[in-house]
This record gives sequence, structure tokens and C-alpha cells, in this order.
Amino acid sequence: MEIYRKRAFSQIWFFQYFLDLSKPSVEKSFLIALIAIDALFIFLHIVTIGLLVVFNTPVFEAIQDAFSIMSDEAIPEHFNYAKWGLLIVFMGAIFYHTSAKYAVYLLFVFTVFLIDDAWRLHEQGGDVVAAVFEEMGLFGRYGETIGELSMFAVLGLIQFPLIWLAYRAALDRERPIIGSMVVAILILAAFGVFIDGIHSFLKRLFGSDSESMLVTLLTDQLPGIIEDGGEFFMISIVLVCGFRLLQAAHEE
Repeated sequence: MEIYRKRAFSQIWFFQYFLDLSKPSVEKSFLIALIAIDALFIFLHIVTIGLLVVFNTPVFEAIQDAFSIMSDEAIPEHFNYAKWGLLIVFMGAIFYHTSAKYAVYLLFVFTVFLIDDAWRLHEQGGDVVAAVFEEMGLFGRYGETIGELSMFAVLGLIQFPLIWLAYRAALDRERPIIGSMVVAILILAAFGVFIDGIHSFLKRLFGSDSESMLVTLLTDQLPGIIEDGGEFFMISIVLVCGFRLLQAAHEE
């Protein structure tokens, strides 16, 4: 059993490579830069929420809307769109340079992520499923949450077989990097599915427009910061793994 654990751990390049901070590299510098920007956006979100609480005016509301990590139209979320876009470009470049099949599979995976993020695919699909549940008299006010989870399951059924095919198609030296991607994507899914589900449940239970500021902060803002902040960091890790795959392709 211990041998299998060591083999599984050895397929996660991130833990072997990035946790050894004594060896500087371009990838590590890239990761630090991405994480720093992510942390800055989270910090600005918290600061602008605080300013809005203190100076509840249209100006500060507009500032908070612009820097909210929980809004699909805000500046921070466009940073995530750029990350998915770069991953698509990286995979296209790898396939052009090496004709590696794994790059095509991952290109489709990242395209689905970008479409889901930019066009709120799981949320819009969840609304449709929730409407069906409502017609059937199922799940009550939690139908929208169940609908979103159902759409996540559908997207997972599309993406994870492609990720598995990518892993199988990769060379031995590329598999640990893709293994790191898989771990980051699984953690990303945990934030996007389970934390998002808890967030939606709390909003529907207490109401997102509660008259109590403390209730709103604890049931809407705090879970939202954990959910979206975690997603920001995980997407950055996936992007750095994609960058390392691109470097490996050019080392051939």
C-alpha cells in the first residue's frame, strides 16, 4: 500500500517541484506573481466591502462592483478569463509544436471552463433545471441550488473523461505535471461545487438582502470570498502547470 501511495504522490509534480523553494525558476516566479495578483484582488474586494459598509453611497457601490471577486462582470473575474484564455493558447501551441494528443484534450477542457465562467453556463443551466423542478414541485426554494449542482455534474461528465484521456496520452515526463493539474482542478471543483452549494444554501436560508449587516457578511460575503478566492488560486496553479507543459514541449 505504501508503494502505491508513493507512486501516486510522485505523479503530482507540483508538490515535488514548487515546494522546493530553494531552486528558483521562471515557473515559480510566474506562480508567485499570479498568486500575488489574486491576493490583491481579494484584498481589494474586502476593502471595498468595508468602505461600502461605512460610506454607503452610489460611488462606493460602483467601486465595490468593479472590484468584487463575486461578480462575473468585475475586473477580477476578467483576470480569470485571461488565465483560461492563456491555457487555451498554451495547449494550441503545444499541439502545433509537437502534435501531442493530450494538448487537444486539455484545450477542450479549458474551453469548457472558459465558456462556463464567462457565460455562467452552470448557473443558466441550473435556472432551467430549477424551473423544471418547480413545475414538478420538487426541492422548494432550494431547487436552484440543486439545479446548479446538476449542471456541475453534467460538466464534470464532459471534462473528467477528457482529462483522463489527456493523462493517458501524455508521456511519462508530462504526467506528473498533468497530475498536478488534476489535483488543482479537483480542488477548484470542490470550491465551485461544495462551497458554492453551501453559499447558495445560506443565501436562500437567510436571504442575500438581510437587514442585518452581520448576517449578510457571514452568510453571503464570507462564503463568497472563500469560494471565489479559492477558485482564483487554483486557476493560477492550473495555468502555471500549463506553462510548464509548454516549456517541456519546447525542450523536446
